[in-house]
Amino acid sequence: MLFSVAGAKYKTVKPAKKNRLVTVISNGKKFKYYRLSSSKETLLNLRGPGTLKVNTREILKSAKGKGYTIQYSVDGSPFKTIKIEGPSVSKKSRFKVKSLGRPSVNKPFKIKLGRGYHTIKIRISSASGKTIARFLFEKGKTEKERWTDLEPSSKSEMVELIVKEGSYQYYRFSYKKPLEIKIIGPTKVRILTRMENSYDMRGRVHYRIQVKEDGKVKNTYQLSSVKSDVTYYADNDELTPGKAREILIDVPKGKHVYRIYPLDKDKGSVLANILFPRKDTRLKR
Repeated sequence: MLFSVAGAKYKTVKPAKKNRLVTVISNGKKFKYYRLSSSKETLLNLRGPGTLKVNTREILKSAKGKGYTIQYSVDGSPFKTIKIEGPSVSKKSRFKVKSLGRPSVNKPFKIKLGRGYHTIKIRISSASGKTIARFLFEKGKTEKERWTDLEPSSKSEMVELIVKEGSYQYYRFSYKKPLEIKIIGPTKVRILTRMENSYDMRGRVHYRIQVKEDGKVKNTYQLSSVKSDVTYYADNDELTPGKAREILIDVPKGKHVYRIYPLDKDKGSVLANILFPRKDTRLKR
C-alpha cells in the first residue's frame, strides 16, 4: 500500500498490482488515474477504519460516453455495483496525451472500511466503455473497545511473545494445521497475525490469510509485514516475529466454526493472537 498527500483529508493510494497509468490535467494540476479492466481486477490493500473514495471517468471520443459499470468487493464479499450512464465530456479536464480523447466528468463513490486490514477488488463489466479511476483514502478514528483473549478450539501450539516488556499468547498455525475458532454470534473476532522470520530475513514479506466460515470461504486477506523491532520470542533465539497485522471477522448470529489458513505454503507457519469484545463474554462457545 503506497500513499501520497492529496489535500488535508485524503491521501492517494496506488494499486497493489501494476495498472496502466493515464494522466489527467484538471485546473492546471496533474492527476494519475489507473485503467480499469473487466478481465483483470485492480487490487487495493488498506488498513481501516476509514473511507476509500474512488474517482471515476470514461475515456471519450465524443461529447457523450458509452457508460460504465464498476463492481467492487471488500475482503471476498459479494461484488457491489456502481452504474454510470452516458457521462458527458469534462469542460475543465483533459488528458496529458491528447490522442487518447477527452475525459468525462468525474463520478466519485465511497467505500466505508472498518478497523483492520482490508483487500478491495475493483473491476468493470465487459460492456463498459474505457474507464479510469483514482483512489483516495481518508483515515478514520478507531473506536475504543475492551478485548479479551480467545483460545482456539484446535490443538494449536502456544507461543509466548514479549512485546514492549509485556507477555502475550500467540498460536502457531499453517496450511496443514489451520487455526480453528468456535464462537456464538453476533460478535467480532479480532486476529493479530505475525509471520515467523529468520534473523537474516530482509525487506517486506507478503502473505495471504484465508478465513472459512462453516466450511465456506468468507474472506481472503493480502497482508505484508517487516520484522518487528519491539517484539521477540520468550524462549526462541533462532526466529524473529514480524509486525502484527490485524484482521477483523464479523460473526453473524448463531453458532459458527472458523478456520484460518495461511495460503502461501512456501512461507511456513504464522502466529496469531485471538481476541473478542469483553462485553460479549456472556456468549458461550
